[in-house]
Amino acid sequence: MRPTRLALGVALALGVQGCAVTPALQAGPNAEVTHDGLTRVDNTRLQAVWLRPDIDLSTYTGMILENAGVEFRPVRSGRNTDNTFPLSETDKERFVEIVTEEFRSTLSESERFEIVTAPGPDVLLVRGTLLDVVSNVPPRDSGRTQIILQQVGEATLVVEVYDSQSGAILARAAERRAAEDQSGRATRAGNMEGWEQVRELAGLWARTFRRGLEELAVTGVPSA
Repeated sequence: MRPTRLALGVALALGVQGCAVTPALQAGPNAEVTHDGLTRVDNTRLQAVWLRPDIDLSTYTGMILENAGVEFRPVRSGRNTDNTFPLSETDKERFVEIVTEEFRSTLSESERFEIVTAPGPDVLLVRGTLLDVVSNVPPRDSGRTQIILQQVGEATLVVEVYDSQSGAILARAAERRAAEDQSGRATRAGNMEGWEQVRELAGLWARTFRRGLEELAVTGVPSA
């Protein structure tokens, strides 16, 4: 697969917006701290978010977007017991292209952070990965037709954010989410609606990232 600059966002920022409870850094002797000095953030929309305690994003105005890779779950031939199916190389590339397009389009609309290509004292390096991407859609040559699905697949998003000059890590986050119609409608497997579910998931991540990162740069995240 050809290299792409997949903008999967600052996942920490996904936890800043849209929560009933304000996100807060854990504090005290029981605070969860990673091996590289990041502290867990509570009350986030994502399943797991960690921040550098002394982070100050108000000094940053640019972002370099970097794709750290996309990993598809291997599916062995033979009897399938969990409704996961292999993706063709063509579909893998289409998947990456859709996600990349959604993030690039959405992040380019930010009024605070400019997408740049060179490191600098005010530039973040945003490195995104999609792990364990699975498809619930049977291959086109499977002979199965008119299959109705609630979701077409799922993936784990992992994002790490660095200072572009020093290489110091500032944040990390992870979340597993299904690609499904946001209205709850079922989808016929194998048609364009399936790709629209992928686009909806990428758009959701990208929009929340942009709003959340901008908010984080203004208000920060308080300690618990």
